[in-house]
Amino acid sequence: MEWFIITLVLISVIALLAYVFSQWIRVINQYQRGIIFRFGKVLHSSLEPGLHILMFPPLIDKLVTVDMRTVTLEVPPQDVITKDSIMVRVSAVIYYKVINPVQAVVLVENYGYATSQAAQSVLRSVVGQFALEDFLGGRDTVRQRLHALLDAHTNPWGVHVDDVDIKDVELSEAMQRSLARKAEAEQEQLATLISSEAELQAAENLCKTAQLMEKHPIALQLRYLQTAQALGHDKAHTLIFPFPMDLGAMVKPLLGAIQPQFEPLATASLPAFEDSLLPAEESVGVSKPLTPVATTSTASGVQLPFADSLNSSSL
Repeated sequence: MEWFIITLVLISVIALLAYVFSQWIRVINQYQRGIIFRFGKVLHSSLEPGLHILMFPPLIDKLVTVDMRTVTLEVPPQDVITKDSIMVRVSAVIYYKVINPVQAVVLVENYGYATSQAAQSVLRSVVGQFALEDFLGGRDTVRQRLHALLDAHTNPWGVHVDDVDIKDVELSEAMQRSLARKAEAEQEQLATLISSEAELQAAENLCKTAQLMEKHPIALQLRYLQTAQALGHDKAHTLIFPFPMDLGAMVKPLLGAIQPQFEPLATASLPAFEDSLLPAEESVGVSKPLTPVATTSTASGVQLPFADSLNSSSL
């Protein structure tokens, strides 16, 4: 009976020692760093990965491990009023990691929660400094400013922000329709400007071509022949041949010389004609038709063209 009690006591002592030694021996992983607090004071700056022995934990030594890997923090959507008084909802993603374990444990109670709150505050502050158009068109600038301000907030805590990314931007339906109409109007304006510039360049080229053809008239004839050849490929039976524009300039002086000879005819008064009817002969049952007789008169003061030449030829 005594041997049984002695054996039970030995087993209990061995188990107790094993538990104590298990608490004394700690293993730190490769992605972790350890901080030992001895009587509440930091003993070392940080413990490297590996096996470490503590002294009577947790009465004398206390070990705190810190994860050194990059943490992905999703910032909840924030309702922000932009510089031009437009309400938008913005969400972001932050990538940060601990670079100083002692500061991350000693200077702030929960560095993850503190980083999240700082990210929300900085996000609302930075987005409110931009107009909606500048914010949507310059996300890289917004990201850089967010990164700089947030990193300045977290560096005293031993936390470094690697990157900040704007995840989503939500607008109201009315604002989306307004932006769509604005974009459509801008595209129409751009199309009109491009069309007008094309017409201006075409007009300038035509002017240069006309000046060149004026110096070399044979070039215009070659252009006529090219146009006729192009129209000849059509299957239609009608051939449209271009009329030379300079032909009108050649005919215009001839028409100007002929027109003054016919002007007296247009201004002269027409001769008066008097119609007389013979009295009708009355007969019983038979009547003769009336025969109109026109009295001729000469037109006074009217000179026909080429009258001199006709008189001389008749003589």
